[in-house]
Amino acid sequence: MDLDDAVLSEVHLETVTPAGPADQDVVTEFVVRLPGPLSHGGGEAVFATTAAASVDDDGDLVLPRRKHHEPAVAYSIHHAMATPLSDVGLQVWSGALVLADYLLHVCETLVGQTALELGCGTGFVGLVAAQYCQRVYCTDTGDAVLANCCTNRDLNRHLLRAPLLVRDFDWADACHPLVFDSDYARTRNVVAAAPPIPNEQAASAGSGTGTGAVNGACYAWAPNDVLDFDNTGSLLLAADVIYDDEATDALGGMLPHLLGRGRRHRTLLLSIEKRVNFSLETLRETAHAYDHFVATIVNNPALLATQISTDFPQRFRYQRTRQLELWNISLRPPST
Repeated sequence: MDLDDAVLSEVHLETVTPAGPADQDVVTEFVVRLPGPLSHGGGEAVFATTAAASVDDDGDLVLPRRKHHEPAVAYSIHHAMATPLSDVGLQVWSGALVLADYLLHVCETLVGQTALELGCGTGFVGLVAAQYCQRVYCTDTGDAVLANCCTNRDLNRHLLRAPLLVRDFDWADACHPLVFDSDYARTRNVVAAAPPIPNEQAASAGSGTGTGAVNGACYAWAPNDVLDFDNTGSLLLAADVIYDDEATDALGGMLPHLLGRGRRHRTLLLSIEKRVNFSLETLRETAHAYDHFVATIVNNPALLATQISTDFPQRFRYQRTRQLELWNISLRPPST
């Protein structure tokens, strides 16, 4: 890989001191204090927007401090360092950390939920969600990313309190069962049976720190997977997936269908970093990917998008700037 064409997450600049080349894979421990014991109930998830965050004299967010009696755990994440843009899913980004922080902030609402993460990358957000949800689907595309997600699931299996299933999901694939079939049980004459089987385990990279050769077919969606999501899936997660216009268009195109299929009300919690660059064409600073997100998803007449304040406690180590945003996205209710 030509390092001149590579990108490196700012998270790794702060948390990793690599002993080898800049493109060498490493395992980083992300230490966090988890909230206290939870009640168990389930039901629909409710995610509130809160008041605007306060800032100090330098313009930085003033966040509540952690309670130090809370238990500390360490998530071990196998990831790449510098990668080409096409492989950024092999790195950990600030958007994943701020979304993970928010999930810990609202962890009571996660109990009993089935969550599906879009563009899961390393699986970091899904691992945190699996502390509280009843089942988590981590989805992405490409064998290298999916195999690495399996590696991280195996590295952190001792922390999981729920099954974490790794599945392929290309948003632009019009034939994918989550996109094509709006009534999977009826069109395929399938009857609900046993819970989904983690059929990728036998082909995953195991408990080591590297990614092995994996048969991509093991990430395919089985009928029980689709039925389970249709019947119980209520929460979608997406961390820092807005950086490519084609992918954003694909997400915006399939999102109304994904939010509306099945028997549960669904909410998407999405984190995005507003990356500002200087445009030689307009000779001014622009945030093209962010602006395209607003035009494609926030302003989509079928969707209701509300920004969530980021003034909740910070538990993971990263720079939480004003450019990091959280959004609550759901289907817009029909007009009366």
